[in-house]
Amino acid sequence: MIYDEGGYLGIKGYSSNTMSGESEGTLLFAPETLEFFERILKDIDNFLSDADLDPDPGFENDNYAPYLVRNNCILYGAPGTGKTEFVRELNRMLIEKYSQNEEPITDPNDPRYGLENNQPNQPLVPIFEINGERLQTGGQTMKDLNTHEKLAEIIKVLKQEAFGDAFSTKPYIVFVDEADQARNTMAGDKAALLEEWKNFLSNASDSGGLGKDGQDAINPAQDRNSIFIIATNNYEAIDPAIKRRGRLGKKFNFT
Repeated sequence: MIYDEGGYLGIKGYSSNTMSGESEGTLLFAPETLEFFERILKDIDNFLSDADLDPDPGFENDNYAPYLVRNNCILYGAPGTGKTEFVRELNRMLIEKYSQNEEPITDPNDPRYGLENNQPNQPLVPIFEINGERLQTGGQTMKDLNTHEKLAEIIKVLKQEAFGDAFSTKPYIVFVDEADQARNTMAGDKAALLEEWKNFLSNASDSGGLGKDGQDAINPAQDRNSIFIIATNNYEAIDPAIKRRGRLGKKFNFT
């Protein structure tokens, strides 16, 4: 996602920029949504500084620390309720926090140390925006990639562009908009959307991620240094196996 000076409503308390024109104002999100927004930012801070993540009060014995995957989530609700704006504001905060350094950072303990030459529009923690329709597959032959293999290949290209390394361990966020479009169009059960993502989202705990170590076509998995946020208008159509903890266990209703 690119830096956007305007054109959308800012989250109250996080941005002075508001949409211009007759609809000028500020989006108001539920307290639990704002709390999650803050936790993503804090977890990224801790990840960059090699600190342990704070315990998740919602899950005892959280075995995902110090990995960012615990912040995987689903944003759902009717169109125009603020799902994309939430991610845009998160992107704005990441850019303002890590990329716009007027003075050189001299503290070696600061996550930004040594990165002061980053351009303002080149965030240290990028958000890769992918439309779910781009992940559609037309069937399964030996030459076809399934949905989650296709996702892994797209992410590798985006990571190569952002970090110069498809297998970089730097943190990043993947935002899949209209995620209910990410499906095998030849599958018999059209209601079980995102079912093919199960392996990708559940292998992060025991894999290097994205098929590194020669497993590119066999076992692509989410990087432990990444967060997956998907948005959909059709929450009920998503396979229940995708919604559990360790995959996309956190959900936020924007309606």
